[in-house]
Amino acid sequence: MQLNKMTENKDLEELLKRESEKNNGSNNLHKIVDYIVNSQGNFSDETLSDKFYKYIEELNKEFSEIKSLEKNEIEKLNHILIDELDSHYSGIYISSLITLNKNNDFKLTLNKPINYLGYANTKNLTIDGDVGKFSFISMNNGEVLINGDCDEHLGYYFNGKNLIVKGYVITPCFPAMKKGKIVVERDLYRNQGIGTVCENMEGGILICNKDVYANIGEQMNGGEIIISGNVKGDIGESMKNGTIKVGGYVKGHAGYSMEGGIIDIKEYASKDLGYASIGGSITVGKKTFLQKIGFE
Repeated sequence: MQLNKMTENKDLEELLKRESEKNNGSNNLHKIVDYIVNSQGNFSDETLSDKFYKYIEELNKEFSEIKSLEKNEIEKLNHILIDELDSHYSGIYISSLITLNKNNDFKLTLNKPINYLGYANTKNLTIDGDVGKFSFISMNNGEVLINGDCDEHLGYYFNGKNLIVKGYVITPCFPAMKKGKIVVERDLYRNQGIGTVCENMEGGILICNKDVYANIGEQMNGGEIIISGNVKGDIGESMKNGTIKVGGYVKGHAGYSMEGGIIDIKEYASKDLGYASIGGSITVGKKTFLQKIGFE
């Protein structure tokens, strides 16, 4: 371990040597991740938060002795933390250090993607590098700029304030978004299987400046989704409220089983519009499709 070359904080160095504590922490978090994956999204925000907060509280107790760690030390140490801790879970440790710190603005340089970064984040972060899985879950505040790409499960229960991704994002991502603004500069790509974007969205706004290779807005109940390019998947399935705007074409179904809300497609949709829908509005070009009325 080369920590003594980076910092004189003996408490941190000692903490990172506690292999048994690191393994216990990894095992606890692994149980939570299994719960998320096995439930396939069928869990409540309260249940997930309860599981994560319990883990975070335990972790923060371990870090309580090093609350004096300064902002610049955290920024220098982040790559050391990644290497010394279990790389699969190192993001949660780094996030705890940032959460405990009195400063609000941080810059992290990542030499490889890390998972579980920024849980319940309230700080302003600039990240140079790629971000791993399950990052920025239940983000509550702060301004985050990611100068890189993001792996799947980004931004669960996003609650504000602003998240900007300069690269691409792997889906699924942004389920149950509540408020705030998310901007993705490049594409939203589907991982193996069916990828979803903003499933069960309740509020806020998502802007994607390129194409989407996944389904978007399934069971959407509020908020706004703006896609500058094309969507090579379904949009607005079982949608109840909110708005989806597509600047190009939609290759999949638009408004399947739609109950309410607005879908606006600038070019064309290649499959049936509003099939089995009972409400809502779908506009393609200058024509508007309304349930039981048809094109007018």
